[in-house]
Amino acid sequence: MPEFDKIIRNGTIIDGTGAMPAFHGDVAIKNGKIAMISGHIRGTATEELDATGCIVAPGAVDLHNHYDLQLMWDPYATMSGWHGVTSIAIGQCGFGFAPCKPEDREAAMRLLTRIEAIPMKTMELGLSWDWESFPQWMDALDKKPLGVNVGALVPFNPLRLYVMGVEDSRERVYANDKETKQMQGLIHEAMTAGAFGWSSMKTLLNRPDDGRFIPSQVASNEEYLALANTMAEFGIGSIGWTRGQAERPLPPGEADLMGGAGIDGGAIEAGPTGIQFDPVEGDARGEGRDNFLIEMTKASGRPFQYGAVSYSEQDPERHKEQMAFLERAHKEGASIFAQHSCVAVTPVFELADYNGFDALPNWIDPFIGTPEERMAKLNTPGVRDLMRSDVGAWAGIGGTGDVTSNWSKMRIVEVRKDSNLKYEGMNIAELAEATGQHPMDAMLDLALDEDLRTEFSTDPTTGTNPEAVTELLNHPYTHPCVSDGGAHVRYLTVGTWPVNFLASWARDKGAISLEMAHYKLSGLPAWIAGFTDRGILREGLAADLIVYDLEKLGLQYDGPVYDTDFPGGEKRIIQKAKGIRYTLVNGEVTFEDSVCTDATPGKLLRSYDMVNR
Repeated sequence: MPEFDKIIRNGTIIDGTGAMPAFHGDVAIKNGKIAMISGHIRGTATEELDATGCIVAPGAVDLHNHYDLQLMWDPYATMSGWHGVTSIAIGQCGFGFAPCKPEDREAAMRLLTRIEAIPMKTMELGLSWDWESFPQWMDALDKKPLGVNVGALVPFNPLRLYVMGVEDSRERVYANDKETKQMQGLIHEAMTAGAFGWSSMKTLLNRPDDGRFIPSQVASNEEYLALANTMAEFGIGSIGWTRGQAERPLPPGEADLMGGAGIDGGAIEAGPTGIQFDPVEGDARGEGRDNFLIEMTKASGRPFQYGAVSYSEQDPERHKEQMAFLERAHKEGASIFAQHSCVAVTPVFELADYNGFDALPNWIDPFIGTPEERMAKLNTPGVRDLMRSDVGAWAGIGGTGDVTSNWSKMRIVEVRKDSNLKYEGMNIAELAEATGQHPMDAMLDLALDEDLRTEFSTDPTTGTNPEAVTELLNHPYTHPCVSDGGAHVRYLTVGTWPVNFLASWARDKGAISLEMAHYKLSGLPAWIAGFTDRGILREGLAADLIVYDLEKLGLQYDGPVYDTDFPGGEKRIIQKAKGIRYTLVNGEVTFEDSVCTDATPGKLLRSYDMVNR
């Protein structure tokens, strides 16, 4: 009788710790766990996998994604599953679907449909809604077939909505004592049931489909600190956070909730002309917001990871300030880590449904609503004058808004009318010259002529300095584990990140050693998330592995392609990997030479299984 279930033979083993040099050997698997690692295993197995010429390493861990919805029908969390990811932490950016009362389901979906660019139709068809509480949500997910391992964080937005109601949760800065205690109780309940912490989003660069604030944007620091204190009891998991601008332009017609009448305590200061400013959290330079994050992290006793730090063409010193903050935080006893995407972000979009210009205050409202509503606003006298006043005024703030400071960064990918074919392939600066218009007007007039269905793309404005990226990739307190998968499904293919990281930055550019690269892909993110039973190759730990040919590793298609594999035939933009011979989850092969085996050995991970009590 064979001694093992599987033996992976003759590979170059990289263990994911970043400390052990690569070595030649075999890996034996039994009952879903690594049973032996040795130079040559003499035992026999039911199945042997040939790793000759290949790297054998831990599967990647995805710490920033939005697969909460997609897992309802896609066990492999693609694109992440296609690119060597074997474990994911869902519930990021404060978005998700639990806890949620039946009467609040539409409101919960609408909070994220525009921000995360997930079509309402997809959510309506894909969500079974056989839960209300967060433990019930986890139980519902546990019944689904899974091809990856899943750990769930409690998303702040539905949590606050559940306790305070749809309107109060979005308008009232301060929860009262009873509400705060109820939120703490729900976090306690979720952690007891196996959640891995909680997440929130403080950036104001994103607005929902009515253009107003969402619960996480208005909530006070005292509220967040209370939730961090609750988490400290459990000794496992992490806090996920999305940072951003503290300057708060009011969308047209929205009441001044953040900076004026009715706000007690003086925590929020009103700026001129309706601009609000929160001096504690945001991206305004200064130590106030940094100090609070350190305080909150120390209160929780757990790792805190935020998105994101990157090199910015418009603000080339910003990443250095963030690295200095990370180093200060660790010196002060706060385990704070920053996400750093190594994938060049080049969204492909139509203005009919795109939200990437929310960094520009006067661009928010014109790009809210149906295509017909957007067109009507863009044709309203005076609207463009306000929009034009924002062009170049918010450089460095982030998002697609940065391209308005350099219109050569935005390109016309595909037009819909033959009469406009002459513009196809031009950048917007060239279009402006050809039409004799201001670049913004040239872009908008072309799109309006085609009912906002012209396809545009933007070149990266971040991550364009190889030396800065190399410095960030090797920084001890950053990780690249960002797919944004399950969101922005019509625009982005950031889910290629593991293959991009290994093939482009480790192999081609030599920016990071393979040993350190795999620590950043698996060992470090597993530790941050609290996935203590996986992430490195050690006897007794879960057999989550990838076996890949480094020289052949890359992308299947020359560029992203569209698929219609979402519920209702909704399209999404995708890219697949090549060069990964095997992906194994809990000892079972889920992909062989990029072909899915239909095996679903993934697990819903429970945080209480990660500690000994």
